[in-house]
Amino acid sequence: AYGGELWHSNGTSLGTSMVANIVAGANSSFPFQMTPVGSRWVFFSATTAVGEELWRTDGTTTGLFTDIAVGSTSGGPRANGSSLAPVSGLDDFPAPLVFEHVVAAGAHVIAIA
Repeated sequence: AYGGELWHSNGTSLGTSMVANIVAGANSSFPFQMTPVGSRWVFFSATTAVGEELWRTDGTTTGLFTDIAVGSTSGGPRANGSSLAPVSGLDDFPAPLVFEHVVAAGAHVIAIA
C-alpha cells in the first residue's frame, strides 16, 4: 500500500507507474506545485526528516533538491504562504537554478547551484 506519492502515466494502466515512494509505506509525501524546468520537474513534497521542501525528478530518479529550512522545519509554501516559480530564461537542468520564492512580506530569490 502507498500513500499520496509521485506517479507518471501515459493514460493507460500498463503505462502508469510510481516515480518515487518518497515516504515509504502507507504514509504520504503529497507532492505538489509541479514546476517544469526544461525536461525535468521540481516540486514540493514532505517527509518527517526534512519537512516540506523542494524536490526534483526527471521521471526516473527523484531526490531532495534543497532543504530551504534546514532540518525537519518546513521551507515549503504551506509553511509560509509562498509560491514557487522559475525565473525566466532557465532551460537546462541541473545547471544552477534560480527560483523566486514569493512570500507575503515580498519576494526573494533562491539560487540553487
